[in-house]
Amino acid sequence: MLLSQEHFDEFFKRASGGEKGTLFYLKNLCNFRNVKADISDNFSHFWELMCQNTEAFVTLPAKELSGIENTSDRPENPPVDIETESKEKRKEYMDAICQKITSHVWHQLNTDALKVEATGIDDLSLYCCNENFIGCEKRGQCLKGQWFHYSCAGVDPENLPNT
Repeated sequence: MLLSQEHFDEFFKRASGGEKGTLFYLKNLCNFRNVKADISDNFSHFWELMCQNTEAFVTLPAKELSGIENTSDRPENPPVDIETESKEKRKEYMDAICQKITSHVWHQLNTDALKVEATGIDDLSLYCCNENFIGCEKRGQCLKGQWFHYSCAGVDPENLPNT
């Protein structure tokens, strides 16, 4: 729930209510009146909104990429007799469709933007770790970021304050 609240704090803004595609716009469009900014008071309503939006943002590209206009249509260029093919062949077909949808919806990160010159770090792979993070109290207003590894922030995890 904490991760979802962080997500909501960043992307659920009343001011964006008139901007198509924003969470607040979709909340109003789909009549999710019980969804509020503090999701701990209405987690099930929040979860329903997020599930509906996720399904829509995946289903619509699937429909478009497959050339389907309505539910009775057959996808463009399916293998011949896919309905009667083996389970393995149908799985391969579905995996190919899912891969197309995933690459369309969730874009790959541009790792070229992570240059040594920009970061000052010689080996970025050293920073892919399982170390815990500490958050800045100012969150989105912090000029240096929102979350830091304990070691990067100079914090001793064995000696954390009780605040």
